[in-house]
Amino acid sequence: PFFANGGCAGGQDRICSECTVCGIMEYEATPCTAGVDRTCISCERSSECVDPTPQCENAAKWWKQANCCYDDDGVQLPCNEMLEANVRISKRNSREHWVYDTIPAVEAGFELGDASTA
Repeated sequence: PFFANGGCAGGQDRICSECTVCGIMEYEATPCTAGVDRTCISCERSSECVDPTPQCENAAKWWKQANCCYDDDGVQLPCNEMLEANVRISKRNSREHWVYDTIPAVEAGFELGDASTA
């Protein structure tokens, strides 16, 4: 299908252009009509993780499996980063991360500094 893309004014011929074809990870938002091209919306959006549109619900299960993961804090992130994020959260929340009211005294020889000068 084609749509009228200009021309047809004065002595100009009508210009027709081929309608945009939506890709496999897209759906048609507005149809191709006489004077307007088709608009497509991508299914590869973070909003599809939280509130999937009916058009994308089954279109991209592999994309959702790779991109719609949440860490233990509820932050959305790519699934391949989830394990590392959860380990950091676990360490942050564990007893290995003590909080002191006062900073303990540092023993002689254990001060912060450049280790390459020792």
